[in-house]
Amino acid sequence: MAQNIDLNECGGEDCAPTAITCVHVVEGTANSVVPLPPEEGGGAVLDYICDECWDRCCRRDSDVEDDLRQVCPHCLRRIVKPYVSEVHAIMERLGCHLNDFRAFQTIQGGLRHGLPLCCISFFVLIWSKMATVPEGKVEAEITGHYRQLLDTARDLRTLERGYVRCPACLLEKLGQRGNGATSRRALEVF
Repeated sequence: MAQNIDLNECGGEDCAPTAITCVHVVEGTANSVVPLPPEEGGGAVLDYICDECWDRCCRRDSDVEDDLRQVCPHCLRRIVKPYVSEVHAIMERLGCHLNDFRAFQTIQGGLRHGLPLCCISFFVLIWSKMATVPEGKVEAEITGHYRQLLDTARDLRTLERGYVRCPACLLEKLGQRGNGATSRRALEVF
């Protein structure tokens, strides 16, 4: 059975499948763009909306639909290129697949908040994987020690909440004041 697919006219490709964006991205007034996660089992990220529309979607504001537009993916890719080129370059350097929605959002958020690239890389490549290891594994023990270091830094008011620093930046922030044995044990792996 043939699947009915909406097609949009494209500047250079005749007709193409539909991608979703918002009026702010189309008009070039967006501060940044957020990729919409592909549907379950879907492939590439094709849809991007501005960060403000994303926030409205997360709050489930019904009026956000008024600002959404259907465009062809080729045109949308061209429109969002200035917004995503820095994030994609970092993803390629880190060996992340360009369709990795979580890595894109993590890197973009880190850049938006002015986090150092070493800490963003540490979070994407190591911490996000280590933090989900089941208890009883060596990695879980090491992650626990690293969490203790982070808590120590927060208690000393040298580290803000919600931000996982890489080992080098954490030691710099702690000024080598953490528990020596715990610090060495947690940082040996990293």
